[in-house]
Amino acid sequence: LPEAAGLYERIYQNALFFFFFAFFTHLISAGAMKGHDPMAMAMMYGAPVIVLISSYDRNERSEEEVHDALKRHVKQFYEIFSGREE
Repeated sequence: LPEAAGLYERIYQNALFFFFFAFFTHLISAGAMKGHDPMAMAMMYGAPVIVLISSYDRNERSEEEVHDALKRHVKQFYEIFSGREE
């Protein structure tokens, strides 16, 4: 059922990007993160998350590899858009 898989991915990805968009909009308005385009931030943040989780789902990466990569991704994203290093 490739059509169902494609539909699921589009719905799941759209919902995820909408959530990230709302989240970054809030963080920018609260002054917690710097940025001018929350949708661009949502795409920059969300695309690697989807790719990494998908690679785990297809058994291309272990849970530990995905966890480590996600941790590095979140840390770097935070440092870039908050202006702070952890």
